[in-house]
Amino acid sequence: FANFHLGGVDRMVLEECHARGFVRYMDDLVWWTDHRIGGHAIWRAVTGHLAEVLHLEAKQPARAGRCRDGLNFCGYRILPDRLLLSRRRRRRYGILRRSAEHAWLSGETDTAGLQAAYSGALALTLHANAKGWRREQLRRVPLADALEAT
Repeated sequence: FANFHLGGVDRMVLEECHARGFVRYMDDLVWWTDHRIGGHAIWRAVTGHLAEVLHLEAKQPARAGRCRDGLNFCGYRILPDRLLLSRRRRRRYGILRRSAEHAWLSGETDTAGLQAAYSGALALTLHANAKGWRREQLRRVPLADALEAT
């Protein structure tokens, strides 16, 4: 749906507005320009196109910033030299992990189910530079503590 309706926006940003770089995932857009003024000009063009052609309103707030400050996009904190997990993604990992451990301890799932659930929770974090964070999570709340509590 988003590709069909927003394909024109993609072409406009790249071909007409001459953005230095551009990424869109569903309805989230990020573009790079050499100057903040160029970024604001693209924003005006995109919001105008959305309103006039597609009869849509751009979601607010729009933010402009420097690459070195990074940005949140698709569950990650993207910085020039690393890719970090967003707070929401870290919270989601904890929820999935605790849920799997609870299901295992209560007998709702077996060891293979626990391992599959761990793999699913881990998959949320694999693309980020989060090895140390994952290690700390396991150190802070190991499954052994849950076993001792039973």
